[in-house]
Amino acid sequence: MLGMIQYRNMLKPASDKVKQREAWRYLKGQGLPVSLLDKWVEDGIVKRHKDTTKGQNTPVWYRLSDIQSAIVALRTAEATE
Repeated sequence: MLGMIQYRNMLKPASDKVKQREAWRYLKGQGLPVSLLDKWVEDGIVKRHKDTTKGQNTPVWYRLSDIQSAIVALRTAEATE
């Protein structure tokens, strides 16, 4: 059990905050199209963040937990159909 916890912590990122490019890679790794991220933002499931205090070329970022919960909701909906 302890080994599983250590392995999970090793895979978990240090921060819940991921850049847009990393979010796209995560979705591709899950076998999902990147366009889902824009749809989830439009539907209000996932929020898009940008630090406006740091300047014009600030990266867009998302919370990985929001993306993961959207994936779980999507797969749950697919399973019930």
